[in-house]
Amino acid sequence: MKRFAPAFALFVFLGLTSFAQKAPPPPPPKPAPPPPVATPTPAETLEKTDEEFAAEILRSAEEPIEWKLREFEGFSVKALMPREPIRQTETGFQVGLGRMTSIIYLSVGENAVYVIGKTSLPYRVTDPKLLRDYYREFANGMSEEGPSRFQHIKDLEIAGNLAVELRSLPNDVRFQSTLSRAFIVGRDVFIMIAMPVEDEEDDEPPSEELIKVRTAEFERFFNSIVISEPGSPAPTPDPPMFASTFESQLFQSNFFRFKLSVPEGWIRITQEDVADIQNWGRSTIREETGGRSLPAPQRRTNLAAFLSGPIGMDGLGMINITVANEASSFAEVKRLSGVTATLLSGISSYKVVEPPTQVNLGNISAMRMKNRITLAGASQDQYIFFLLRRGRVLGITVTCTVEADCTTALEAVSKIEFEK
Repeated sequence: MKRFAPAFALFVFLGLTSFAQKAPPPPPPKPAPPPPVATPTPAETLEKTDEEFAAEILRSAEEPIEWKLREFEGFSVKALMPREPIRQTETGFQVGLGRMTSIIYLSVGENAVYVIGKTSLPYRVTDPKLLRDYYREFANGMSEEGPSRFQHIKDLEIAGNLAVELRSLPNDVRFQSTLSRAFIVGRDVFIMIAMPVEDEEDDEPPSEELIKVRTAEFERFFNSIVISEPGSPAPTPDPPMFASTFESQLFQSNFFRFKLSVPEGWIRITQEDVADIQNWGRSTIREETGGRSLPAPQRRTNLAAFLSGPIGMDGLGMINITVANEASSFAEVKRLSGVTATLLSGISSYKVVEPPTQVNLGNISAMRMKNRITLAGASQDQYIFFLLRRGRVLGITVTCTVEADCTTALEAVSKIEFEK
């Protein structure tokens, strides 16, 4: 599966600054403790063994058929199915996405099997091209595991997002195709499958009458989908400290009184997206370092975050601006940068390439450090600037996989304008 890795370092400064700001002044230097040893990635696990799952399916097939709208625990969708569906889950690790759990519900009909499944992404993917890539990977996976190839039939719109319909290509054209639809709701990718029971190698082809009846059942199944998206909470105004505008690629902070020209083509992401990526980053670090994690912020710290492309793309660049606790002097900014460097040095995924050094940023003094992050099978460079503004420590983080993104983002940050 294609790796849809976000700018995974987005969460770093968010968690560290609050913790470091409260930490007492560091004691005299001591030898750094050895970094934690990463534990091997656990193998894939199943809720039921293949034998247990097959036995439940056989027992279900003995029950009478009763097409009715079925509910599925933890799903935001309902669908018509002929018998009580059997649940199976599979949990495994995917590079770029971390630990993922897929849940399916299977229902046996008179002469077909019906499946609805869900995999939850760690962040929202709404870009049509990325969704199409994701669905294509799903189709390729089915083709590799099954006896026949699958092809795209048509595009649909479900829950306001791109969905696709796929069908199998039996080697013997007298057999009926398996049909599938893939769509996304929020962060959940759903798969619906309607599969004939005949085996090309062992069974006779179905009659035209059976194909006609089953085609009608397939349509009934797919068209029965009911989506119950949770209502969006009422928007709350930003606290005065976080009030800002973003127009024509110009970001302005009202409270901190500065302007930043964001590179052309880069997009601002929402606070919800920021929270999703924070949570993904913490769980990925915990997975790869044998339980070591970063502290979660107890309050909002993100002022704004910008990515070089839609969330989910490979190798994104990022500019992230965060707000730490109060400070009254640049000496406290220096101390914070030093404590942050010490904390990062204790995480095996991080390497401090350049320790904090005083620089000029715009027309004010700042501390700058450079890190290299190796996480989820990818490597990124990260630059963090620490500065004092209106009694607060601000952090400006630039993260990139592609050198050109680093150059573009650092040039933009170097031209930041602070009001006097």
